[in-house]
Amino acid sequence: LRRGCDSLEICLATILPGPDNEPFTVRRHFVSTVADTYKYVIGVDTHAKTHTYAVVAAATGAVIDTASFPTTDAGTARAIAW
Repeated sequence: LRRGCDSLEICLATILPGPDNEPFTVRRHFVSTVADTYKYVIGVDTHAKTHTYAVVAAATGAVIDTASFPTTDAGTARAIAW
């Protein structure tokens, strides 16, 4: 049972009404994030002539690497090899 969430966790809070003249109670539910499952996340910024890829550390958000490739068959093959 989690009693709260620290700054690196995401929580959903449900506010429940208390009985008459009593304070509200709050239930917090832990929500899993991408970082709980994956080490890296790949982002792609697509444009008509190029696609730019970024590899990001899921746990920290640190950019590991970026690269741009043309939107041709050869460019796609290079992106896959990258």
